[in-house]
Amino acid sequence: MKKQGQVAIEFLLLIAFSVILLLFLITTLSKISSLKTDEKTYYELNDLGRSIQQEFLLTTELEDGYIRKINLPETVNGRNYELATNTLSNYVSYMNITFNDELIYYQIPPINGTFSKGDNIISKINNTIFVY
Repeated sequence: MKKQGQVAIEFLLLIAFSVILLLFLITTLSKISSLKTDEKTYYELNDLGRSIQQEFLLTTELEDGYIRKINLPETVNGRNYELATNTLSNYVSYMNITFNDELIYYQIPPINGTFSKGDNIISKINNTIFVY
């Protein structure tokens, strides 16, 4: 009778150990997956920022009357981000993208107006770049 009780207790301990090990494994894999998704999102936001920066640089080189409509996504990989522009002087401005308390900066020519998620229009009138 004692031997059956001991086998039952050992079996329950083995099951409990297996459940704890499985929970640890699932938690670890979840964290790794989240980190990889954040890394992928960071790289995609960096690509988005560089393409916007290149659009502004192209606009400065083109003639007056240039107009282009661009669409900024609401989310990247299902993650929210913030986009802002700041003017330091008549010659220097920068744009920053905020994601998970990280700031990514891009130097851009001075612009009038601000970006928003969704449709934006970039135009050049009298050698001044407008965003609306």
